[in-house]
Amino acid sequence: MKVKEKILIVGQLPPPYHGSNVMARTMLFALNKKDYKTVFVDKLFAKSIDEIGKPSLRKVLRVPLLAVEIFMACIRNRPLMCIYFIAVGKSAFVIDAFLLLLIRLCHIPYILRFGGKGYREFQNENFIWKIIVSHTLSKALGGIVLGQLMKWDVNIYIPDKRLVYVPNGIPHKRHRVYRIHKNYIQILYLSNLVPSKGPLEFLKAANIVIQKKNNVRFILAGVDSSQFFTKQLRSYIVNNQLDNYVEMPGGVTGEHKQKLFTSSDIFVFPSFFKYEVFGTVNIEAMSYGLPVISSNEGAISEVVKDGVTGFIIDPKSPVDIANKILILVDNPKLLKAMGTKGKEVFESNYTLEAHAKNLNSAVNFYKCILKSKRTPR
Repeated sequence: MKVKEKILIVGQLPPPYHGSNVMARTMLFALNKKDYKTVFVDKLFAKSIDEIGKPSLRKVLRVPLLAVEIFMACIRNRPLMCIYFIAVGKSAFVIDAFLLLLIRLCHIPYILRFGGKGYREFQNENFIWKIIVSHTLSKALGGIVLGQLMKWDVNIYIPDKRLVYVPNGIPHKRHRVYRIHKNYIQILYLSNLVPSKGPLEFLKAANIVIQKKNNVRFILAGVDSSQFFTKQLRSYIVNNQLDNYVEMPGGVTGEHKQKLFTSSDIFVFPSFFKYEVFGTVNIEAMSYGLPVISSNEGAISEVVKDGVTGFIIDPKSPVDIANKILILVDNPKLLKAMGTKGKEVFESNYTLEAHAKNLNSAVNFYKCILKSKRTPR
């Protein structure tokens, strides 16, 4: 019986639910299907969305415990390599730098999985910080990026030839049957209700559209990031008399989320989050045959083809968002064509099967690099 090669993965599993930790779970599933034995260390720091990026004593005390977990995983399992989900926020990056130093001391080669952006900006920091960043990133065997455009952000540390493009993937929704409502068109927003993810801009765009059309309904779905901000959103709905047109169902999962996607006609994701790279929720909408209106953050424009599968907009311009919604509302054939094309793009590039294939190719690529390094000249 063939002995499975071990791969150590250091990341975070949901909850809370956001792109990086959902994809960590997906990576485990994909590699296990490809006959690798995965060893996972969960670097859980934030237990909820509102804890992300906020310091606490519990997080500080978690660091030495996490270091021990990683050290023991390296010593006991002697993995072939480590895939490390690296952060980009400063405080989180310092912790990652320390943990990756520990992995290097255990002589385990590591591949960095970049789920955010802003690494090039570290070049503007002080000398000590630049040394920390450079040593942490340049010592990597390579890096996994979510878009071709994102190679630029890290190729001053890791050359392009050692960067591999592996876009996110999600389960294939084969049950989607396209339809437009008889009485109204439904526009959906679904993400964590963080200000920089654009929920308020979505409501402002809805207000503009509703002044011109009464055959539209808007769904603003997502987990609260703070009670204060959610109260702001609800107040905007009330103050602008949008109650009959806008629904806020809160966080949705499972059948409830599926029902929202299958009953909607247009998806809007106007994120201007500074670390946004991919927007996994966009491919989820595409899997249901919805045209997508989204921002140009990170590599989103590689996923959402402007004028083909949806529109790229200025996320801070409710007028721009509203105008693109109105184009689709006024052109049912275009709406359907964009949704159909988006589903085709999803099925070709962003399913779990496509992700597993790309990930396996990446691992094989790095195995070849390791083999060449170990082969005597």
